[in-house]
Parts: sequence; C-alpha cells; structure tokens
Amino acid sequence: MQPDIHTWWPELSIDAKHGLRERPEEPIDADVRAEIEHITGVPIPDGTRLDSADVEFIRTQREQVD
Repeated sequence: MQPDIHTWWPELSIDAKHGLRERPEEPIDADVRAEIEHITGVPIPDGTRLDSADVEFIRTQREQVD
C-alpha cells in the first residue's frame, strides 16, 4: 500500500511534482519514488503508479505547482 499523497505531496520537489503532473498514468519515476520514500520512510516498489484519486488530487494542486 502506498503512503497517502497528502503526506508526501507538500514536501515533494517542484521538479518531481511537474514530472508527476506531466505523466500521471505512467509508473512513478525512480527519482520521484526515492523522494517519496525519503519523505515517508515507506518503500515504493518499481512500477508503482498513481491511482485515480491521487491523479485527481494533483490536478487540484495545479496552482501551487505553476
């Protein structure tokens, strides 16, 4: 189970946020997974993807990223 996006999104780097916004359906990039792991202390397996709720959450955060 992935950590809740609300716990790691605010701490994620701008570059990582942009990467997730640009490719929400693709597996999470290794560098972004590493950031999430560092923030949460939870391992994120290779091939992990955002679920539909996470993608929607990111869409609502657009103004904070731009």
